[in-house]
Amino acid sequence: MDGSVSAPRGLVVPERPQLADRARGRLSGKVALVTGAGDPADSVPSIGHAIAVLLAHAGAAVAVVDVDAAAAQRTVDRITDLGGRAIAALADLRSRESVEAAVEQTASSFGALDVVVNAAAVLGDASTLDAGDDEILATLDVNLMGTIRVSRAALPRLGSRASIVHIGSLGAFRTFGKLDYEASKGALNAIVNTMAVEYGARGVRVNGVSPGQVWTPMGRRRLVTLGMSRAEIEAHRETRARGVPLQIEGSAWDVASAVLFLASDDAMWITGQNLLVDGGQSGVVGYLPTAGN
Repeated sequence: MDGSVSAPRGLVVPERPQLADRARGRLSGKVALVTGAGDPADSVPSIGHAIAVLLAHAGAAVAVVDVDAAAAQRTVDRITDLGGRAIAALADLRSRESVEAAVEQTASSFGALDVVVNAAAVLGDASTLDAGDDEILATLDVNLMGTIRVSRAALPRLGSRASIVHIGSLGAFRTFGKLDYEASKGALNAIVNTMAVEYGARGVRVNGVSPGQVWTPMGRRRLVTLGMSRAEIEAHRETRARGVPLQIEGSAWDVASAVLFLASDDAMWITGQNLLVDGGQSGVVGYLPTAGN
């Protein structure tokens, strides 16, 4: 790709109205692959969807990777409606062949690959004593091994000034009570350092972004599963926001903004780092675990 691709127009983020203007043009001419980027057809954007849309708005051509073809196409449609470039790449992260095909589709469609964001994840329901081996391994297969498979397939195609961003979780530092999920995210923190050291000489930067309890479809579904009514969910969100030093509920767009920074040349001397995007939540003494990321 040449650098002539203009950033999409018209992105509106009600929660963060300045975000669109700040993002414009920062990834012009770049090609990005984002896993778990399908639009869940929910009133709340997922982290992967927000990342894909914001990177496209910043000027990148985006491969929207998801196991759900319809969800991937919805994200592609939103990007193209805004004037951006995107393709849907169907992939099951549990399959090495499927992942390699998605990476090949991206490179052949856009002629390059500069940014890889591993945002796909599943939220298991395993506690320490009642978790079966199969349940834990199923979560690790997507969240951890899926990230490794994508990175392994993409690395040979990445040149200098490329960027990989793994989406972790505050749950790796402060428990939400989900053994399998938190174990997978803690492992991602470790491979950020390993990959950064291993591929730094090639000019590939590898970083992590660990969200706090931002409002996402995953978190909302969890609260519904727990039997909360709409009024109870809203009260829960208000209480949770008050417990964060910034007194603001985080959104998928806050995570996407951090990813954009790390993917851009603004972060060209940053690698091997894990950025906590949590409104200061990780520093609160007496923090109480609740359903979240």
